[in-house]
Amino acid sequence: MHDDALTLSEAPTTHRQMTYIDALVQAQFEEMERDNRVVLMGEDVPLYGGLKLIETFGKKRVWNTPISEGSFTGIGIGAAINGLRPIVDLTIAS
Repeated sequence: MHDDALTLSEAPTTHRQMTYIDALVQAQFEEMERDNRVVLMGEDVPLYGGLKLIETFGKKRVWNTPISEGSFTGIGIGAAINGLRPIVDLTIAS
């Protein structure tokens, strides 16, 4: 069993300015690096900074989904029930 509270890192002492999307991708990268149970799913993931995530973690942990928000939200729920830590990216919700 993972004890997530023990693996949190200290806050950085330096600051850098970045866009919202860059901050999102950086946070996703840090969590995927920290915990191999974290998976990311969403529409057009490579187009919005996710290419680095795919190159680093592979297609088994970064899933580019079709335009079907309800379906991959359900997949995320099932993944969580089965022990994964899904990030369901609804950036393009219609």
